[in-house]
Amino acid sequence: MRKNQHLTGRLVGILRNTKAERARFSAFAAFIAIVFLLGGGSRSDILSLVLLRPVALVFALYALLVADKEQFAIVRTPLLLLGALALLILIQIIPLPPSIWTQLPERKVIAGIYDVAGMPRPWSPIALSPSRAWNAFFSLSIPCAALLMFAIQGPGFRRQVLLVIWLAAISSALLGILQLAGSPRGPFYLYRITNNGLPVGLFANRNHQALLISIGILLSGYLIYRSQSWRTARVLLSALAAGMLLLFLLFLLIAGSRAGLVIGSGMLLPASYLAYYGFTNSQNGPKKFEIRNKYIRMFLTLGFMAAFLIFLASIYFSRSLAFDRLMNTGGDFELRSEIFPDIIRLVRGYFPIGSGFGSFEFVYKRIEGLDLLRPSYLNQAHNDWLQIVVEGGLGGVLILLAFLAWFVRRACAIFPRRGRALNLEALACVFVIVAFGAASVVDYPLRVPSLMAVFAIACGFLAPRRDQRIV
Repeated sequence: MRKNQHLTGRLVGILRNTKAERARFSAFAAFIAIVFLLGGGSRSDILSLVLLRPVALVFALYALLVADKEQFAIVRTPLLLLGALALLILIQIIPLPPSIWTQLPERKVIAGIYDVAGMPRPWSPIALSPSRAWNAFFSLSIPCAALLMFAIQGPGFRRQVLLVIWLAAISSALLGILQLAGSPRGPFYLYRITNNGLPVGLFANRNHQALLISIGILLSGYLIYRSQSWRTARVLLSALAAGMLLLFLLFLLIAGSRAGLVIGSGMLLPASYLAYYGFTNSQNGPKKFEIRNKYIRMFLTLGFMAAFLIFLASIYFSRSLAFDRLMNTGGDFELRSEIFPDIIRLVRGYFPIGSGFGSFEFVYKRIEGLDLLRPSYLNQAHNDWLQIVVEGGLGGVLILLAFLAWFVRRACAIFPRRGRALNLEALACVFVIVAFGAASVVDYPLRVPSLMAVFAIACGFLAPRRDQRIV
């Protein structure tokens, strides 16, 4: 009798845990949906941020209430790095007496303005644009909430996290198709300042859309691997992932993003590896499926080759917009090369203190040459690696180096040793982070809330130590 009661109690406990895990995953999916609907732009004056950031804080509070210490330990290092960045921003906002801030790099001109105007020098912070610095501080609520929401997911649902991001990429691509079919200034564009006439999807910028599509290509290869068993749902998911991979590739041809075309093409190789490795090392199912798996591997190889050939043929015969822009050295490509010396000048001028996060637009105007004046303005450096140095100074460099050291260490640790299987989810997220790093050379994806959330989740998959299990 006692044994039956014990088994009944264990069964009830398992059911309750499953129900709780399902509720947490539903909350995570809702959080991602809200972030992608409201956080597709990098500007600080987007009205939807007024709603998005408080909502993110609510989700973060929810995660804090339901999580335990072991779950927090999973994402401890990314949270510490995020906290260090938040602390650096707060230090930049602290008002300093005139005797201190006037001695900082590039501040003598500002002090001279007060003297010429006959005004007393006020207390002033390191950040030359305190309001933008506060905006940068509050923007960290998105990746913080994303990390916490990822950490509270149960082992049975963590793998589904990548599926949610993949579905977000599909949704953005479908919205982009509607934007192409409609008016360039139609209702399907979510932001007032955007690339009208191009399929930007859930974003305001075509480059950010192209980066998400590139990540979708990678995740499509991972999801093809997920269908190792012969269950109908898994097979259908595999077929859908293969179809979406080809659609994503073709979508990059019309996205108009040169960086997206290069990164998306590069993601095809790891996507094929994820799919092929999954079937090659599959130990699920009876031995009678081994022959079938051989045929699947053969069709996968042929399928990826065909997809790549179709991709190349589309470029060659139809001359896609992204390819034409890639081959064209004029326009914004020439502009970015022309402003590079000015950005290096800013790096040297404001180092080691920095100009303050969010201040690039203002400090660049001080040194912008007359030959570079245009109707449009340069809101970001279009090279986030250098912009972090300009705005964050030595502190930003140290945080960046700490992240790179952690990333290299964790990336090396995921590969199999002494019979340990390769964690394909973590490997996929390694390539996701690499894609962000490559895009940041010519763009600023980590200043977009929805992409910040994707980056944080990818870091979450890499965060556990060897003695911790993520899936």
